[in-house]
Amino acid sequence: MTDVPLGSILDLLDGDRINEVDFTVILTSLSRPSTITGASNVDINHLCSRVNNYLSSKKTFYRWLGCKLFVVINLHLRIIMSSHTINQIGSIVKILESHCFIDDFINPGQQELATLLSCCEALDFIIDRIRSKPALTREILTPKLPSIIAALIDNIRIIPREVLPVLFKLLQKNSTTFRPFGAKFEVGLKALLDDDKNFYRLDKELTSMILQSLALVSFNLSRENPNEIWSARVHDLLLEIKSVFSIYQEILDTNQDVDVVARYNLLPKMPDEASDLRLLFGPLSVDIVETPFDVFRICKRLEVLVKLLIAYLDVSSPSAVRIPLGQLVTLGELFSGMNLKFSPIKRDIRDVSTKKLIVQSVKQLNAVGISFLHHLQQRFSSDILPHYNSILATLNSVIPVKNVKGKVVLDDKEVIENSKLVLDTISTASDLIGLAELSTEPGLLNHLIDSSLLIAEQRLPDIEDLKGISKPVNGVKKNKKSKDNGNVAFSDIIAHQDLFVLAPDENTAKAVRKFFANALSKSELSTANVLKIQRYAILDAVRNTKALQGGKINPENEDIIKLLESIVLYPAHRGVRVSVIPIIYSLIGKNNDITSLLNNPRFPVPPTTVSGISEEETVVEEEEEEEEEEERKEEEEEEEEEEEEEEEEEEDEEEEDDAKYSEDRKRKHDEIYESEVGQAVKKIQAANIKKVQEDAEASGKVFKESFGSATKELVKVEETFVASPVVESEEPEKESIPESDTDSDFEMPPIIVGDDDEDE
Repeated sequence: MTDVPLGSILDLLDGDRINEVDFTVILTSLSRPSTITGASNVDINHLCSRVNNYLSSKKTFYRWLGCKLFVVINLHLRIIMSSHTINQIGSIVKILESHCFIDDFINPGQQELATLLSCCEALDFIIDRIRSKPALTREILTPKLPSIIAALIDNIRIIPREVLPVLFKLLQKNSTTFRPFGAKFEVGLKALLDDDKNFYRLDKELTSMILQSLALVSFNLSRENPNEIWSARVHDLLLEIKSVFSIYQEILDTNQDVDVVARYNLLPKMPDEASDLRLLFGPLSVDIVETPFDVFRICKRLEVLVKLLIAYLDVSSPSAVRIPLGQLVTLGELFSGMNLKFSPIKRDIRDVSTKKLIVQSVKQLNAVGISFLHHLQQRFSSDILPHYNSILATLNSVIPVKNVKGKVVLDDKEVIENSKLVLDTISTASDLIGLAELSTEPGLLNHLIDSSLLIAEQRLPDIEDLKGISKPVNGVKKNKKSKDNGNVAFSDIIAHQDLFVLAPDENTAKAVRKFFANALSKSELSTANVLKIQRYAILDAVRNTKALQGGKINPENEDIIKLLESIVLYPAHRGVRVSVIPIIYSLIGKNNDITSLLNNPRFPVPPTTVSGISEEETVVEEEEEEEEEEERKEEEEEEEEEEEEEEEEEEDEEEEDDAKYSEDRKRKHDEIYESEVGQAVKKIQAANIKKVQEDAEASGKVFKESFGSATKELVKVEETFVASPVVESEEPEKESIPESDTDSDFEMPPIIVGDDDEDE
């Protein structure tokens, strides 16, 4: 897309001509950097002036167009740093001050309301763009901040959702400029709540922003030490909560519950005079005789005050503050542990409907306490561990139980009816267990485990309590003619109950799986509880087989797989003879390392001794030999590479060395024979040769003489042998072995030649 020249756009920014082209095309063109950087200063001035004309127009639609154009053109630093920006901010502030000419704040016009929202968004945008830039802040933002704050506070009742985030940031970043408007801002916030009357009418996000602003404005604007003011406000808030809770003492006999009395006394002491109380809201009057529903105003006011206390804990303070964590935990336990079995309704209240309303009010108070404890765990994590057993015991007492034949069992009907409260309790207990390394009191989880299984299982509707079901009375069959038309509507429920199965929602299932996984890994549960959890986990996994995907973890099945892994890693300690590993392996074993390893162990073989040599040593030796062989191969490869690199150089060096060596050898040989040693050697060799010749000549003469005499004797012997007769002697002749000068008495042993001694 080619860039549109700024001059062409300026022609359209003139009154109604802006409607000739799609407005998004104009905004897109103005947002391009090339449109502004390539424009002249004259065109930039014309652009800013025409945007300001739209903002200053008396037509609401033009004002809305001006707010959108203001945001787009201020994307460019060239325009932000110009003098036109401060004039445009002033025009936007005037729109807010005039409330865009809205007369009826209860039913404002949609166009006027949209214009106010756009003005608030434009101010939020430009403040964020200018902030942290010292020069721009000093020249543009600081002069306009007082008028901006005042205009936003004036519109807090019309557009609170858009105004409060901007004011909250200004309260944090520009507390000095905000100080003159602190009281007015606080009045506007209280007016939004209207003494807790609008608490349930506003959404949670807006309510949280109101309470955080109330908490921050109470101490952040003080010139004195804000940390001391923070502590004083928290102390006053605890006193106000205690004073409101005391209304329950007029309805319930709390003195019978020792825990309630002890926890109530641990809270800050009430002043002697009621006038000394610095209350945030007005006094609360309750008359359950005339208006029984007023009992819900007690828990409603307590919920608002507890939410405000949470806001004080969440907002950032200028420096470190001392938090009364023990009193906060006590407050949460006081609300969570309220039980009508131990603090019964007073006898002077006899109306049945009023009693039921009181029961529901106490249940809501339990929910407030559990929510507060859950927030404390998330906010302070390990700092809450000293109160671990106390909190866990309190959560366990929230689960409805009943006494059957002297045995305490779960009240199934009450658990199902108050499933939301039970689910919040389980979630809080799950996070608390996850903080500890190992629970020392696994018995505190019994009721929590049973209630978790109950709310997580699929249930059929209870048709016994449904009206219109006709039953035979005392075994008498009902007449066919007197047909009850009410039975027709329940025919499907009776014949096809599987179509009316009540399955738990996904949030409930995830909370229960997380609780079971933490309970298995962090507590030594009894065998019965482990078997219950195993049964639930396997059935739940079978129902969600498609989501498991063979063990591949994804956000959809992560909680299911973690629970199955916890089951195989933390089985029952005793009393279980059958392993569930094969079942779980068939579900997630293909792609899960833990179950694969447990089903097919790949641990080292234990050492066994064979013929005095252990297999372990043999394996170790083989591994060492393999490692040595690999190292040797690597070294050989490296040597070969080095030899290949040096081969050419060595060939040249060898040729030169051979030539030098032959020359040196010849030269040394000549030098030896020319030296005196060489001459002596020659003389010795000549003497030896001469001596050998003389010996040879002498031995030749001796040989001749001996050979001649021997010949003569032989002739004589032959003559004697022929002439003399043969004489036989009786004794055999002994062989005579001629002895020489070299013979000795030593006789060599016989030499036996075997197959191994033969020459090959």
